[in-house]
Amino acid sequence: MKGSMLAGWGAAAILAFAGPVNASEGEVRLQTAGGVSYIQVRGDEDDDWRFQVSTDLLTWSDATALGTLLSGGAKTAPWRSAGSSAAPHCYYRAIKTAGLFDPTLLRTISLTFAQANWQTLLANGRTTGTNVLCSLTMDNGATNYGVGARYKGNSSYTGMGGSAPTKKSLNIELDYTNSESRLMGYKTINLNNAYGDETIMREPLYFDVMQAYTVCPQACLAKLYINGAYWGVYSFAQQPNSDLMKEWFPSNDGDRWRAPNMGGGGGGGDGGHVRVAPLG
Repeated sequence: MKGSMLAGWGAAAILAFAGPVNASEGEVRLQTAGGVSYIQVRGDEDDDWRFQVSTDLLTWSDATALGTLLSGGAKTAPWRSAGSSAAPHCYYRAIKTAGLFDPTLLRTISLTFAQANWQTLLANGRTTGTNVLCSLTMDNGATNYGVGARYKGNSSYTGMGGSAPTKKSLNIELDYTNSESRLMGYKTINLNNAYGDETIMREPLYFDVMQAYTVCPQACLAKLYINGAYWGVYSFAQQPNSDLMKEWFPSNDGDRWRAPNMGGGGGGGDGGHVRVAPLG
């Protein structure tokens, strides 16, 4: 385990990375300001990290209060409070997560809309394919502006037997206003309401198992807040787009098709016929 000691900043830290991660992939930084110690990880902006703490470099425990933290450059990586600088000295080490859809994590995502009628716009976007401008933040310190969102789904949107769920699924495009914008390497993500699944776990569990056998998206669980209001726990799933193809194949050429969102009832049928559209 490679690393070097930080000293003289009110708290001690070791630049150590557990598991199959090289120290060169990231670097833990600590600094003190106003009697508070702050922690930062410098490295790839597509990575985030969880932390462990030790007082003797022999026994380590999870620093769950620190959550996960996105890495980045010296000026772009977020800082997070690690507590009072007057606290007893300790050592921190960062462990890289399995990525945006790490199945062991419960992510927290917040969307902020400036439009007063944002819910109506999201509903219209479900059938027209138009996005509603918003910003996205995640509990690891990631912040994306110029994001596009819209409601999605058929049966999961309209419900069955005339009972539509109040918790709606969302499609979120990180590259809506900036083609280069990504969230930890992904340009499109989905927050699925898990309609008909009281556990909310079927999709993430299925994807996690199927990835061992065939081409399959990734998924985990995420809590969603919209304009500060809690909307519940969602299945947080990867979009089956060209990014997914690049992860599994040497080329993303070829056709992919799906049933589009319908304006009427649930399901993919339309007068006994199934309509399909290209899947980008």
